[in-house]
Amino acid sequence: MRFLLLLLISIHLSWALPQFAREYKTSCFACHTNIPMLNDVGERFLRNGFRFSEGDKATLKEFIEGKTEYEPFGMMAGFNYSDKDADRKLTGKIKLYFAGTANKYLSFFGSTKQNINTNNKNAPKLFEEGSSTAYINIAFQEPQHLLRAGLLAPFTQLGNIQRAFSDNGLHGIPSGARGRDMYKSPLQRAGIGNFKGAEYSYLYNNKLLFLVSYGETVAHGDNNHGGMQGNGYGQGNGYGQGNGYGQGNGYGQGNGRPTSGNYGNGNKKRLLVKNRPSQRPTHNQQPNQHSSGDDEQFLGGLRYFFDNGWKVGLLYSAKEEKGIDTNSILLPIEKGFGDWYLTSILVYSDNDRKGEYKGIENSILYRLKRNHFLRGIINYGLDDNDDSETGYSLMYSTILNDFAMLHLIGSYAEALNGEDDTQFKISFNLFF
Repeated sequence: MRFLLLLLISIHLSWALPQFAREYKTSCFACHTNIPMLNDVGERFLRNGFRFSEGDKATLKEFIEGKTEYEPFGMMAGFNYSDKDADRKLTGKIKLYFAGTANKYLSFFGSTKQNINTNNKNAPKLFEEGSSTAYINIAFQEPQHLLRAGLLAPFTQLGNIQRAFSDNGLHGIPSGARGRDMYKSPLQRAGIGNFKGAEYSYLYNNKLLFLVSYGETVAHGDNNHGGMQGNGYGQGNGYGQGNGYGQGNGYGQGNGRPTSGNYGNGNKKRLLVKNRPSQRPTHNQQPNQHSSGDDEQFLGGLRYFFDNGWKVGLLYSAKEEKGIDTNSILLPIEKGFGDWYLTSILVYSDNDRKGEYKGIENSILYRLKRNHFLRGIINYGLDDNDDSETGYSLMYSTILNDFAMLHLIGSYAEALNGEDDTQFKISFNLFF
């Protein structure tokens, strides 16, 4: 059995893997022109079950000198500092993972993580569903067909959506007097989360990708309503503890948003009235969060690869969790311009509790030098009461001697309730 060591450099970000490069004795930039964004080679590597396709092997043969066997286990350790932490203390994190390929068709991946020195009762803990992934890949007629089954996170096969927006430093601002109406990004508002189930994707003529997935939602903490799981946003309260995939596609664990408190007594039902946003329930008139219905999620999507390098997708998500329905439509757009990489996503979401929402999220990544990067985030959203929210983030990252990574993040956000604040974060990670 040939094992691949999948070392995630950071829980917060999706970055290149020096260990993967050593596995094939090639450069990280074979798969990442702009780290952490996967280029076409990297996307095929991920889609083929963590293998280079035969065509890419021929293209990269002068760079790939051979393979070195590694044990299939890995570990990452790091710490964070935020000026929004009430105690001004350092928080730590660890992550364990296991991955490999059994044969030409079958591969597997598992990961679990835990936060250290935090008072957040919803923070990730080792070997819990909400902080872990575990799935198998079955790839055949590469790269046409791919089936994944197990404990999954969405978006992995749908481009650089999560890689572009993970760890934007917007978590925790503005704080809000009661932890309510905190800033959430448009992608968080879509409410797409981790699930236990299966996913099938088909790539036609290397141009059109079709994907469909279905499964039971995975709860994160006590307030998991319409949150963004697996998007690299949160470490509790229902807003994501994303999970790693393939070549540096770990999806973060900071930047989650607690949900608004006070979900009502569960005894009043919302009357569904079309085209009447004003009839949506107040915080004290919520759908029964303990509904006996199944917690389930469906995701379907298309992605088209244009000859000029543009990649455009169309996604639809339907999710029911604890009696609350969220339906979302997303339009992601990507394009690389040499040292620049643009990712933009339009979001429309209709949530039983929060109503309709429209937003756009933009990421611009620039490679300063080989191991130095800048990324800017610009977000804008509007709810059905015409209240707006904005978020801005600037991040500098550097890779240190192929075994450590440093991130410096400054951010500003204004929530729907008009509160605004800033945050400065430092993240430092070691991998083994």
